[in-house]
Amino acid sequence: MIANNLIVNYRLSAENAALINKRRSESTAAPVMGGQLHDGNEAREGQILPMVITTIWSDTLVNGQVFLDGNDSFWATSVAQGNEPGNWNYFMCD
Repeated sequence: MIANNLIVNYRLSAENAALINKRRSESTAAPVMGGQLHDGNEAREGQILPMVITTIWSDTLVNGQVFLDGNDSFWATSVAQGNEPGNWNYFMCD
């Protein structure tokens, strides 16, 4: 059952990866005193990362914080459940 604070898988889309990588490159190129340095490994389309659900809009549509491979996170908004890039889904165990 879907619930706030539930940890699920999120699959980055090409657009997500481009935004994350742009933010990281701009952050390291021109650091601002008192600002957050967004640093981490390159984000890639299809990469599966943990996401904490923060808002539930329907049985399949949520917002959440995606934990990236770095010191920052990505706010995924109004994402649908599924198996394609830009979707979230429950953890699958063998």
